[in-house]
Amino acid sequence: MEVKVSLIIPVYGVENFLERAVDSALAQTLEEKEIVLVDDGSPDACPAICDRYARDYPGLVKVIHQGNQGLGMARNAGVAAARGEYLAFLDSDDTIEPTMLETLYKKAKSGGYDLVMCDVKICYVEENRETVSVSYPQEEIDLADYIAHGNNITYSVNKLFHRSLWEGERYEKMLFEDIALIPALVTKARSMGYVPQPFYNYYRRGGTISTSQVGAMVDIVDAFEKFLTTCDPGYKEEAVYAVARQLLWNMTQSRPLFLPDFIAFLHEFEADFRLNPYLRQDNEAGKLLDYLETPVLPDTLVCAHCRRELPPELLRAVKEHFPHARVVEPDESWLSREEVPENVRQAAEQGHWQYVEEYLSLLCLWEEGGIALSQEALPSLLLKRRRM
Repeated sequence: MEVKVSLIIPVYGVENFLERAVDSALAQTLEEKEIVLVDDGSPDACPAICDRYARDYPGLVKVIHQGNQGLGMARNAGVAAARGEYLAFLDSDDTIEPTMLETLYKKAKSGGYDLVMCDVKICYVEENRETVSVSYPQEEIDLADYIAHGNNITYSVNKLFHRSLWEGERYEKMLFEDIALIPALVTKARSMGYVPQPFYNYYRRGGTISTSQVGAMVDIVDAFEKFLTTCDPGYKEEAVYAVARQLLWNMTQSRPLFLPDFIAFLHEFEADFRLNPYLRQDNEAGKLLDYLETPVLPDTLVCAHCRRELPPELLRAVKEHFPHARVVEPDESWLSREEVPENVRQAAEQGHWQYVEEYLSLLCLWEEGGIALSQEALPSLLLKRRRM
């Protein structure tokens, strides 16, 4: 059977929601489809549920089992195994409306589009309310205007992609893999269609990656950088403005804890932001440029230790909360530096290592900036505020 659409569903730790998601995929009115379930080493009942669907729907449901590698890698495995003319994605704790694939496919074929999108219904589970995120104000897409002003540009799940768009393209192994890849794919689409209907149901609940605050969430900075450096150069100004809008929202509303990381990113692309014509015309988004005047300490942690190892608890806390930080460890070898005064060397000879470590920490801060940690410290994510 010709496969018109391959629907890829990455699966991990969602045994309470998986059947609802797969059932919504099976209920699709498009007959020429395949469903690719990618079990990303899920530790619960998900692997068995996936296998059951494959047994019950041979030829329709395909299962891939792999060790845990993350959402992006699971999607990549699905893309590699897919046979469809077009590809679509469904997260395993969400659902899609029965006519989504058929409607988007017909739109793609009738208009010769290599990418078609729809709207997204956001279901706030704890609040028991719903809202629709409208992707664009009109059905005909002006690609440059959509990149600059549209919604849902970073979503993988509300789009139907012609498989040719994926040649040489894959998700990164990171959080916010959508931001790093999907907007750049959009800028490379030859043509784009839009069906203004909320076919995708996104269930937003607390305790997920998108709603939590963990150290690895600074990946969002790398994702923005990937977007700006891989987008089609013909849409660079629109891409910069799209990032500026998302960046300001993250800085002021969604993830203010990571403000120093966002400001450092802003400085990295300072010329692009300062010269962007869209930002000059948008007074609200233009407030982003004010942050260029805000000083920020480098993302460096200084952990001095002489004649002793750093406590495992300290190292674990640093790895968990500051996975992207640069860690500098001044030790007794620094005593050979000519800028170290004689009294510090004498203190070392007398075994006053705490004094020596404190001096070496100050020396490192003077040279490189950052935050010095005592060996008794158990740094939490809140320490990021100290960089402001």
